[in-house]
Amino acid sequence: MKPDFDWQSWAALVVVAVTACTFLARSLRRKKGGCGGGCGCEAGKKPKLPVVNR
Repeated sequence: MKPDFDWQSWAALVVVAVTACTFLARSLRRKKGGCGGGCGCEAGKKPKLPVVNR
């Protein structure tokens, strides 16, 4: 007996497959040691140097 897939079942499978591939790709390229500054935290900002008045 063959399962009867309609277009909604195929669409759901495609969404699940794309989501799984996205999670896999992101986990493989993740860097160690923090977020890298992409979230807006202080890690991605350049340190401010003190102003020297001469």
